[in-house]
Amino acid sequence: MVNAGPDTNGSQFYICFTAAPWLDNKHVVFGALLGESSFETLAKLHGLAASESGRPLDVVRIANCGQLFPA
Repeated sequence: MVNAGPDTNGSQFYICFTAAPWLDNKHVVFGALLGESSFETLAKLHGLAASESGRPLDVVRIANCGQLFPA
């Protein structure tokens, strides 16, 4: 969850390609890649142009991703 004041709750997530020790003991971190296409998608994300801080220069949207966990 992310919150910037009253009535502003939302969600955010990060995909980290290196260690992120500043997140240790502060945030819940989880994830899984399922299948070869997941790794291909991750490689494409890793190849996007980014700012000095690592933020992608283009908008990235996740849509029609299907089921979150295996049945």
